[in-house]
Amino acid sequence: MGRFSGKTRAGAPTRTAWLGEINWDLNAHNTLFGRIENVNNDELFLVHDDPLHGQPCRGTKFKLGYAYRFRIVSKVQVALGGSGALFAKPAALGAAYGKNQIGAAVFARITVMD
Repeated sequence: MGRFSGKTRAGAPTRTAWLGEINWDLNAHNTLFGRIENVNNDELFLVHDDPLHGQPCRGTKFKLGYAYRFRIVSKVQVALGGSGALFAKPAALGAAYGKNQIGAAVFARITVMD
């Protein structure tokens, strides 16, 4: 799946964003997933005195994950999983956001089936 968006404000250039996602069900229990997000944003620094206030910056997030699904009763399914993410950004953002951003998440999802 992919998406594209553009935000236009009066007197400013259009800021674009896009994303792509993929899910791969290896079998009835195991799923791999991935996502790439790319955003051009000029609202990262809200303080008007900041030298980067209003400056456009394009950043990208790369995310990969895994989920294991199983039923606990006939109509209730649970997924347990985790994901990791890496970020790419302009060097100018290093002082505010750090040099190397990484992220991780673990999750549990409960689904009631029809």
